[in-house]
Amino acid sequence: GHGLQVSYQAALKLILNIDIEKDQTRSDWLARPLSEEQLQYAANDVLYILQLSDEIKAQLQAKQLCDFVIEDCQHLTKEIGTETPQHLLYTDVANYRHSRRQLMQLQQLTVWREQLIKAINQPRSFILKNATMIDLVEKNPKNTFQLSQVKDIRPNIVREHGKTILDLLKFLPEQHEWPLRMARPIRHSSQEITSKMNQLIDNVVNETQVPKEVLLRKKWLNALYQHVVFHRHEDELPEYLLGWRYRLLTEPLIAILQQDEQYLSTQMKIEI
Repeated sequence: GHGLQVSYQAALKLILNIDIEKDQTRSDWLARPLSEEQLQYAANDVLYILQLSDEIKAQLQAKQLCDFVIEDCQHLTKEIGTETPQHLLYTDVANYRHSRRQLMQLQQLTVWREQLIKAINQPRSFILKNATMIDLVEKNPKNTFQLSQVKDIRPNIVREHGKTILDLLKFLPEQHEWPLRMARPIRHSSQEITSKMNQLIDNVVNETQVPKEVLLRKKWLNALYQHVVFHRHEDELPEYLLGWRYRLLTEPLIAILQQDEQYLSTQMKIEI
């Protein structure tokens, strides 16, 4: 009920009516000794956290939302802790527009990036951003100069890993080993059904005060489309949709989409 995101400072003011200074955020935290201001700043981050937690929990319980939050946190913890197999990492980067050759290139790039970031303990984006990898396979550079023109690629990456990247783009397995094309996502239902769905979602948002972005992710909605078109079992739906959302959102959305099955089937094209 407090919007999609609230900073710690804003939450303290909003819920506990406590003002804390954030002027030390960008101070030099490597300096020693720390200043009195820095010590107080650091202490404030934990001084009020239990009191804030208790008050938020009480508000959630009053709104009968506390169980919803705990369930979502459990799903999120599992989601973060579940490691995608390396050979499937490309699916988080690629889209249905990419050819099988480009998907093979992305597969090799993502596996290499994952192995490298674990070896040197750096974020993936420090090596290659997802957008950079997409630009790589779409431009398919042949030399270091062309590689340096790729979107957001860092000069040090070109210098230190340029040959490896070019080799990963060039030397591919036999064609029968390339990944299949990805399914084209359904962008929309028929106009009447889209209106019914939006109305239902808005009603649930108003009823629960859960922000729309938290209530239903785009990829969950696409999973519902595919569930209806391919007559999949409900157990294959994302776990988020099978918990507290099921009665409020999932079940009624499926019922609405089933009215539109013929239209959806014409929209769902799988390219191989």
